[in-house]
Amino acid sequence: AAGRGYDFILMDLRMPVMDGIDAATQIRQQLGLASLPIVAFTAEVGEEVRELCREARFDGFLPKPAERAALAAEINRLVVSPGAGRASATGGSCGCPGDDKLLGDGGGRQGPAARECGSNLNNVDRKNCEQAQTDPGAGELVPPGLRVLLVEDNAICQKVALKMLDRLGCAVDTALNGLEGSNAAVEAAAAGRGYDLVLMDLRMPVMDGIEATVKVRRELGAAGPPVLAFTAEVRALTGVNLV
Repeated sequence: AAGRGYDFILMDLRMPVMDGIDAATQIRQQLGLASLPIVAFTAEVGEEVRELCREARFDGFLPKPAERAALAAEINRLVVSPGAGRASATGGSCGCPGDDKLLGDGGGRQGPAARECGSNLNNVDRKNCEQAQTDPGAGELVPPGLRVLLVEDNAICQKVALKMLDRLGCAVDTALNGLEGSNAAVEAAAAGRGYDLVLMDLRMPVMDGIEATVKVRRELGAAGPPVLAFTAEVRALTGVNLV
């Protein structure tokens, strides 16, 4: 915004053309706006997503759907009281500083939104984060070097899945739609280096995951790799044999 820069950016992560991670990275690196507060606004609250946001230098993390008090707390922390507030985004302690006019109770104390928001990158959804970090034996269940084909058109979902699979020691190739994915699976099998597993999104352009799986089954038969549906749409799986 020429001559009237923004005080605060609330950035969705899943968007067409350019996702929020790439947009924040471009703002930081190409535009040189290191001090502009950027808060991730997303329904995806897994630890891998938070890690991507930290790498892109987001200042905060606001889960959807957000309450007005939580949004006010983030604006207060990053714009109204930016000194201590921005430090808390990487310091790891919950309890964003409260401004009496926005969040206080009139007695000089922090309001409940400031005390409980927990919306900085290291504290949001802490229970889920701790569960992810202490997942018993997750790495022991997957042999190192497992060849995985990830078929996913959404950039954020793809980045998150790649981080998870990388942590498990998998060797991963990606495809952006069902046609690319099914062709990759068939060609890899024909070359004698078939995949051990295919993670298949269902809703994709060009060819969806159901059609792609049918194509893989038709061309490779029982010799084809197992295909695991990678989707939030559980109802769409009724009566479908992906594995």
